[in-house]
Amino acid sequence: MSDSIVLGIAACALADVGHPDRAIPLLQRAIELNPNNAQAWVALGAAKLLTTDLEGAVKALERGIEISAMSAQIAIWWSFLAIAELMRGNVDIAHAHALGRLSGG
Repeated sequence: MSDSIVLGIAACALADVGHPDRAIPLLQRAIELNPNNAQAWVALGAAKLLTTDLEGAVKALERGIEISAMSAQIAIWWSFLAIAELMRGNVDIAHAHALGRLSGG
């Protein structure tokens, strides 16, 4: 598959039905094909959150939000980022993300 958007959406669906380990390599490939695919970045972050790779989740979610801060899905992206930071024990950062803003930046 050489279409970043289709690959990203298909991989996101895999993660959504409980297969984040299968989705992650596909999402990484989607990003390799198009580093500006915000949906693939946030789907990668969500999949990594499901596998408890919290550092990877935060990095991917932050990158997706950075690329497409005006996306219609931005609220859910901030929510996933807040959950990841909360799981990392960063309550203040999680709160800032839950409000939809980066703290310290």
